[in-house]
Formats: sequence, structure tokens, C-alpha cells
Amino acid sequence: MDRKELELYLNDLLQAARFRDYCPNGLQVQGRESVTHIVTGVT
Repeated sequence: MDRKELELYLNDLLQAARFRDYCPNGLQVQGRESVTHIVTGVT
């Protein structure tokens, strides 16, 4: 899946604009244009 397409889909699904990012997650590195795996986690 195209990275930008995935970003738009998830922003819409999770309604990301409704929430303030109060705790940055540190260093974030842009990956490839095509996404083949997604990993999530919580603490």
C-alpha cells in the first residue's frame, strides 16, 4: 500500500485531528513509499 494513502486512511479512521499530541514519540524516520508491514504497540 502507498504510504501516503495509508496515512490519509488512518488519519480519517482515527480522527487524528481531534487530538492534541501531548507527548512526542521521539525520533521518527520516514520509510519507503510502499508499506508492506505495520507494527503497533502501547505501554
